[in-house]
Amino acid sequence: MSEQELTEIEISLSNAEYAVRNLECLERLYKNKDFKHLVLDGYFVKQASRAVMGKAEPAMQTEDAQGEMVRDIDSIGRLKQYFVAVRAMGELARKSIADDSKTREEILAEDL
Repeated sequence: MSEQELTEIEISLSNAEYAVRNLECLERLYKNKDFKHLVLDGYFVKQASRAVMGKAEPAMQTEDAQGEMVRDIDSIGRLKQYFVAVRAMGELARKSIADDSKTREEILAEDL
């Protein structure tokens, strides 16, 4: 195997380790009572509900008010999507670390 292949494996491992660290951070956040209160319950549930309900309020029927509520709803969805992506990438990375580590060991063994 070439030096380039080893370098690619090292980069893949580094990226995977970064994704796993992000997942571990997210897992710790999800266990934190303040995060649960402010983000999971406060932002994802209560703020989302207020924005959705606000769209039906007669006083909020102007184009600007409706646009603001849509932006609020979209921002909640984007943050949730980010957390879902962090989880998915981290879980895939956990699996790929073992494979990449094995491949790296094989490459190094061939060079001996």
